[in-house]
Amino acid sequence: MTLTEIVRGKGVKIHLHVDGRYLLTIHEEVWMKNGLKKGQQLTDELLDKLSEESQERFAKERAMRLLSARSYTGRQLFDKLTEEAEPEVAQQVVERMEQLGLVDDLDYARRYARDCTNLRQFGANRTRQELRRRGVDPEVIDQVLEEQEQNPVEAIIRWIERKYCRDLEDPTGKGKNRAVQGLLRRGYSYDEIFAAIREFQERESEV
Repeated sequence: MTLTEIVRGKGVKIHLHVDGRYLLTIHEEVWMKNGLKKGQQLTDELLDKLSEESQERFAKERAMRLLSARSYTGRQLFDKLTEEAEPEVAQQVVERMEQLGLVDDLDYARRYARDCTNLRQFGANRTRQELRRRGVDPEVIDQVLEEQEQNPVEAIIRWIERKYCRDLEDPTGKGKNRAVQGLLRRGYSYDEIFAAIREFQERESEV
């Protein structure tokens, strides 16, 4: 196979034409590193090497762009990278980002759990569900939730005061059911919800 044309593409992309036809796009650094020249004979082994090196280089650059915009879990970053790279390459890049400290699932989970608790006022079950969706390991989730100091009863009472007061006043009981279902969706357990309802009603009776 003869390298018949080298065409510079957008950014760092280099398009290789072999035997008069487009064959492969590689990274500019890979092109320079391997000293490719027009008229050079290419083997299958060399083409595979060029493709693998370029995939890794493109994936690393994409990872850096993504991480400069926001935080990702290892699984989230892997999923993004496999949109354009082979899974093996994506995994290598994720591991490299972890080594550099740019991907840290434990730190991500701690920050996200704090937001769930303090800003969104989710219960532990909902927080666990959201972290699982983001690919965080169950053991990491357990550790983070154990570290958190939560007072679910007080959090639920705030939700009742904000949204469910009238529901609890419904004499048919349907309103209470709506409130309970709404609080379950926010990740609180039945025990936590009914404890909070009792506490709320006791406080109201004392006013």
